[in-house]
Amino acid sequence: MGKLVVITGVPGVGKSTVVQYALEGTKEKYELTNFGDYMFDAAKEFGLVEHRDEMRMKMPLETYKDIQQLAAEKLSAKSKETNIILDTHCSVLKPQGYYPGLPHHVLKKLPLNLLVVVESSEEGITARRRKDEDIRKRDDPIIEQQHLNRMYAATCSVLTGVPLFIFKNEQGKAKEAGDTLRMVLEGI
Repeated sequence: MGKLVVITGVPGVGKSTVVQYALEGTKEKYELTNFGDYMFDAAKEFGLVEHRDEMRMKMPLETYKDIQQLAAEKLSAKSKETNIILDTHCSVLKPQGYYPGLPHHVLKKLPLNLLVVVESSEEGITARRRKDEDIRKRDDPIIEQQHLNRMYAATCSVLTGVPLFIFKNEQGKAKEAGDTLRMVLEGI
């Protein structure tokens, strides 16, 4: 049975970069997987969307929940064979308000070992988002969403009984943040 670690943070916090640094020296091998990719593949397969942001902005909530469920089932099966770091969001800002990225019906499907929340300063996140503006523009309220992420992640930890680790990825210190994450991964 593989390990399943969920890593979350607001868009632009540097999750992927931190994970890349963390995995450079881990004793066990992990595959970095994006929950949104699994959701997008399922939604696209059913002809529901053409672009990723359409899931968040246009997809009806009940359909969104169904797609989350399908993605969770596929990831659960995959996690039986390999160690996975699952990159996702604790909160998703939809036109109707914030929706949990890991609602109870998804958590019940995922055999989690660890929840991780990466945070950074508003300035650092804004700077990273500016670099990615060619890919997509983000106007999500950073401080508010980071606060919600902590609350949602704590709730997920209580519901699943797995540890929650929260740490900072300061601007220009992604390698140090990766070292911190590596130590935590080696402890599970």
